[in-house]
Amino acid sequence: MIDCENEVYTRVAKMLREKFPGINVAGEYINSPPAFPHVSIIQSDSSTIAGKQDTSGKEVLSLVMFEINVYSNKTEGKKTECKSIHTEIMIKTDGGFPIEALCLGKRIIFGEHSN
Repeated sequence: MIDCENEVYTRVAKMLREKFPGINVAGEYINSPPAFPHVSIIQSDSSTIAGKQDTSGKEVLSLVMFEINVYSNKTEGKKTECKSIHTEIMIKTDGGFPIEALCLGKRIIFGEHSN
């Protein structure tokens, strides 16, 4: 299995921290986030694509799906804040939401992909 979870998390988290100073980003579900706005980025699926193995049967390409949740604790405008963060994620990942990424070594291709 190609493991690109850290690479995807790092790219999205870096972009969010640059765009939204003070944002709290985690790679796992946190019941009580320490700060807001809060974003969780969790890999929810990884599957081998049929016919995408090398001659030894080793996987060379996988389809990986991420679930991203955005939370705000503002008394007014929380939906607007969450939508703004969501929009930036959509732009960064070419519109895949939940995020789907094709992982080929360190090469990550975001967006919606079919087998």
